[in-house]
Amino acid sequence: AKALAKELGVQFEVFDIQKMEDDFLGFSEQSLHKELSWEKDSITLQNISARIRGIIGWTHANAKNLLLLPPSNMSETQVGYFTSGGDDS
Repeated sequence: AKALAKELGVQFEVFDIQKMEDDFLGFSEQSLHKELSWEKDSITLQNISARIRGIIGWTHANAKNLLLLPPSNMSETQVGYFTSGGDDS
């Protein structure tokens, strides 16, 4: 992705979203009144990072009046297998 961005002359940035994931997980567990685990809550947990990336993308696009192009496997989107609020941004 970095090489392609350079070739196209577009801005490329990397963001560490781990703290946001941790904070969101803590908020979710507090609001659900339960601890989430990969063994019991896999579907819930596996899409958190995709949704955070979607929020970041929309925030930057809206603030800078840009077009957001989602980094998704479009064949998955066509069959309805995607992260709502993430890949479908």
